[in-house]
Amino acid sequence: MLKFKYTLMLLFLPMAYIIYNFTSSENGLKALFNKKNDYKEQLALQKSLLDKISSTKKNIYLLSPDSLDLDLLSEKTSEVLGKTERNSIVINLKNL
Repeated sequence: MLKFKYTLMLLFLPMAYIIYNFTSSENGLKALFNKKNDYKEQLALQKSLLDKISSTKKNIYLLSPDSLDLDLLSEKTSEVLGKTERNSIVINLKNL
């Protein structure tokens, strides 16, 4: 009976050590879930940056001499220079 207890202890301790390290060490399941969350955050950041890049490219295209959009040009002029056409009303949403 004593040999059985020692054998059981010799089998239990390494298994407990392996399970503990598998679940809670820096290379275990906890780290895996943290990496998955970081990956999702990075994907969301990448998507927002790609959207910003595409909108900037669209604005650049609209302001190019080949396809000049006069409404956008008027908008940008009033934004940057603060000058508008006569009898036009400008509502600044940034200061509301």
